[in-house]
Amino acid sequence: MGGKSSKVTDQPLTQPAPPIVAPPTQQGQPDKADIPDFIKDYPLPKPPPNKKADILKDLDTKAADNHAKSVSPESATTMPDLVKKLVEPFKGNDVLKARAIFMWIASNKDQHVIPNNVNPDSPLGHLKLMSVNQISHSVMFTIMCRAAKVPCVIINGFAKSALYEVGDQDVDGLRNTWNAVYVAKGWRIVFPLWAMSAVVGKSTGAWTLVETKGQAVRQKEEESVGVTIATVNDYYFLTDPSDFIYRCFPDNESWQLIQMPLSKRKFISYPLFRPAYFIRQLQVTSKTGGIVQTREGKCSIALRTLAGADPVTLTYALFFNHKESEDQIPADIQLDKYVAIMNEKDKTMFDMRFPVKGIYKLTVLDSDQEWICFFKIVCNKARLRCEPFPINTELGFGPTQETKEAGLEPETHNKGVVGIRGRQSVEMIFNLTKPVDVNASLVHNIIPSEELKEHIVQKVTSNTLTLHVSVPKNGEYALQVNAKDKNTDGPSKNVCNYLLSSEDPSKKQREYENPLEKKARDTLQALLTSTDSVAIQKALDKFNSLDVEDTTGIVQQAQYRIEFLRLQKGLKTAILRENIELLEDAIGKASASSHRNNLQVKIAEATEILEKLRKLKKYTHDVLAMKQSTISEIHRYQVPKDIIYDIMKATFLLLGETGDTLEYWDYLQTLMRRAGRDSLLARIRKLNYDNIDKKTITKAMNLITPYDKEAVTTASAGAGTFYKWIMNLSSAGVGESSENGSTVKLEQAVRYGAEDQISIGQMGMQASVPSIVVQDTEDY
Repeated sequence: MGGKSSKVTDQPLTQPAPPIVAPPTQQGQPDKADIPDFIKDYPLPKPPPNKKADILKDLDTKAADNHAKSVSPESATTMPDLVKKLVEPFKGNDVLKARAIFMWIASNKDQHVIPNNVNPDSPLGHLKLMSVNQISHSVMFTIMCRAAKVPCVIINGFAKSALYEVGDQDVDGLRNTWNAVYVAKGWRIVFPLWAMSAVVGKSTGAWTLVETKGQAVRQKEEESVGVTIATVNDYYFLTDPSDFIYRCFPDNESWQLIQMPLSKRKFISYPLFRPAYFIRQLQVTSKTGGIVQTREGKCSIALRTLAGADPVTLTYALFFNHKESEDQIPADIQLDKYVAIMNEKDKTMFDMRFPVKGIYKLTVLDSDQEWICFFKIVCNKARLRCEPFPINTELGFGPTQETKEAGLEPETHNKGVVGIRGRQSVEMIFNLTKPVDVNASLVHNIIPSEELKEHIVQKVTSNTLTLHVSVPKNGEYALQVNAKDKNTDGPSKNVCNYLLSSEDPSKKQREYENPLEKKARDTLQALLTSTDSVAIQKALDKFNSLDVEDTTGIVQQAQYRIEFLRLQKGLKTAILRENIELLEDAIGKASASSHRNNLQVKIAEATEILEKLRKLKKYTHDVLAMKQSTISEIHRYQVPKDIIYDIMKATFLLLGETGDTLEYWDYLQTLMRRAGRDSLLARIRKLNYDNIDKKTITKAMNLITPYDKEAVTTASAGAGTFYKWIMNLSSAGVGESSENGSTVKLEQAVRYGAEDQISIGQMGMQASVPSIVVQDTEDY
């Protein structure tokens, strides 16, 4: 069933019936036991007087189950003797007799190593025949029920088994057999094969999972017949005929056991319903069958819970048939926001819009990820100007049980869609059933949420929340309401969403653009290869101001291009200015973006410079932390030791002093006495290390290399600090890159020019973006 899933299906594969009277088995072989399907003295088939739940509510089926498991097949030599032991405790109650037989078969089939020479009339002999497919599940159940004097018939017909795909119109190959037992004054359905066997991992290899849990995926299933396993599924014991008819269609109309029998055509037309659909008491309310035809590239499917049933949270998975569809979904189109869940009291509606034509499948699931039902969707024409929904959350749009549990009860808006036009304001009121902190926000596909904050005015009284919401222009917006209990820690939780829309659902889509709209689109398209982010933004603003629907993803292309150029410019500016704060900000933004792979060379260069600056900052820390008194101590030496003289001479060499004057200590003393902006520490603080060439750093190192750290600090603690500073500058590579600096810059420009020749597709976009080549020849 849809997608490559480990979900357990409730039926093993069956083959078409052979041309014989006996019913088919799993492999389509005749049953060894030749017994009639029906006995003439049995009551005639008619609908049962009550439901399964009515007859089981006061019965303890566990007692029958436990007793059945305690009766060994070796405890009797004949099947009648074993059945007698099996049903003895339940005299007068045919329901429990049938249950004990049902559970005995389920507990013993394929559980014993049975020799080939076993007596075929013994219980073990019957189990042996089942294991080699010479007795079907339905025949085995019939033999045992009749031995217990419980009326039981074999029903032949068509079953939507694991071979069936929703929307299949030919079911003639899906032959199967099941039973009806007469218990509790009526005929009841039992399907032993489906109750006791299941198929895991069955897939046709035709479907690709494209969206689940609000996330875009592209998971192509592999073809597999699956694996049959043993199980016990109580749903197929005494199944209500009114539910069973959606999955199995008997040859004899009478054995539908419903008041108004269905035609085979009607049976084929239904969606594929799973047991959870009936257990959860759901009903499809939209006027659709298993095949849904889209109109203008969109469709809706609605379900509701029946009166008295517990609330159900529904979700979905969307599949694309890559074998049956004429076209394939382009790699750069993701379908994560093209299905919306709309909630309205006890009803859940799945609104779908399709940007690509083809064959789809919608799988509806409950909150436990149990399959509910399946629909085949045929989209012969993609929706024009197909915009995704602003958000896609499992909560959907409209108030839910989560809204109520959070302490909010809507007074004015109980549906998921709220109509709104530009410059209008909508008042939304919630009753607060407990103290809560609430915050609301707007989300749009293009406009940043930060710019939409001014369009929400929130007012909270003791027991009422009022929201006044407006929108800057027509379109679709998501209003997200988050809440948490008052005076509690932790983040707020999304408890309710609304889709604010100015679109008239009944209005037919316009298939053309006027000259002004076309010009705006063409202008924006032409600028997608530009390096001028300001010009692209201006063209984008013009396009958006006309409320032109985006049919090609051009808006996302432009936004993506602008973001890339801004991040690139930020890195270039930070690199040129060699400012630690600018570098940290530019690297952080670029690394966190989806452009990081295409900016990795720039990011690497910026990171290298940042690390160098951090080292230099660290290395100059001790020097800049020196007090002026320490420097005064050095310049007070009238005749300094050679070690002190050489270190201070090397220091001023690095600060740009040249000439023979450095050979005189009294000149160095004068330099050390200066104050203010010309002081020694001020000069170190504003020193541009790029101005130090290799020759200068080498000359400075030659002056201090003859001395070690211990000797320097012994001579003077202050001189030791300058010694350490010079050594650190050399180890940091100061002066290494200054030679041939213009050549290095030229090489960088050539290299980065090549880096920028990328396509939108290579940028890793997950939107409807065609592959356009972006060529940037300038770098600095």
